[in-house]
Amino acid sequence: MSDQAPSTSRRHALREGVVRVGQFLTSAYTDLPLGTAIIVSACVVIHFLNIFTKDLAWTSKGCLAAWAYLKAPVANFHRLFANQFLHVGIFHLVLNILAFPSFAAPIERDIGTFQFLHVIFLWSFINSFLYVLLGSILGLITLTGWGTACSAGLSGLIFSALTVEAVLERGIFTPRRIFGREIAGVAYPWIIFGIAAIITPWASFIGHLSGILGGMLYAYHLLDFLLLPSRFIAALQSARIFSALTARSNYHEAPGGVALPTNANELPSTGGAASSRGGLFSKVRSAFGGARYTPVGNPPLSPDDDNDPLLWEDDEPDLEDNVEQP
Repeated sequence: MSDQAPSTSRRHALREGVVRVGQFLTSAYTDLPLGTAIIVSACVVIHFLNIFTKDLAWTSKGCLAAWAYLKAPVANFHRLFANQFLHVGIFHLVLNILAFPSFAAPIERDIGTFQFLHVIFLWSFINSFLYVLLGSILGLITLTGWGTACSAGLSGLIFSALTVEAVLERGIFTPRRIFGREIAGVAYPWIIFGIAAIITPWASFIGHLSGILGGMLYAYHLLDFLLLPSRFIAALQSARIFSALTARSNYHEAPGGVALPTNANELPSTGGAASSRGGLFSKVRSAFGGARYTPVGNPPLSPDDDNDPLLWEDDEPDLEDNVEQP
């Protein structure tokens, strides 16, 4: 009986530890901005489905190799986008989805969810084009396997977000600390790039380099002409088809993209926090284009309501108060 008690307590402790880890991961996931959560979820779901294929067939069909792509660019066009979200193993996946939110979430909070997802889309293709270009050139110069190496994983987008976070969020000369030493923000991505090359020599050297270069293109405003116009983002935010997304508490609106309401029932949500607390029926109504937000305690205004500011009459000016004293 004394032997059973320790084993029972160990099972109980293990079960409690698993529950706590699950609660922590769930809490961390629900706190992510919507766009970041979508990218992480997509990577997890794709890899989960990929496990059921033979030898991770999706990864081999979606990874990007420079010379192979140049031989058949049309047939391999899908690889330019797909390679960013495929992974070669569970360790590769976990490492990337833990690192990605740290650098991507601040960007999404600054530029908004729709613009963030668009930037991820742009980076996917731009980083891939840079990978093909650099891989082909370095493969020809060094006569090594860089031209034939097949790259996959989220790390290229991580290095792009890391570069933008270091250059734009903190400033190129704002010091960062690595192992207790201060370095300029502009050098931070390159130091992390070197450390990653040493710690994980099997990782894609050119893929990480392409990610840094793609991040620099964005940070130095060379991709501004490809970004979504503010009017287009405002149209997306007000579209009924996206109302279920914009009503979520972790949705972030684009800066300056809030449209003025025409009446109390059309007041827009500031990030979806208010509408997400309205219960099931209000969420369903907002998903089909109903009012997303109504101020608590302020019913819709009627034409005869004295609380309507538009109906207030200006007081007659007091002429005696305006007379200058001699």
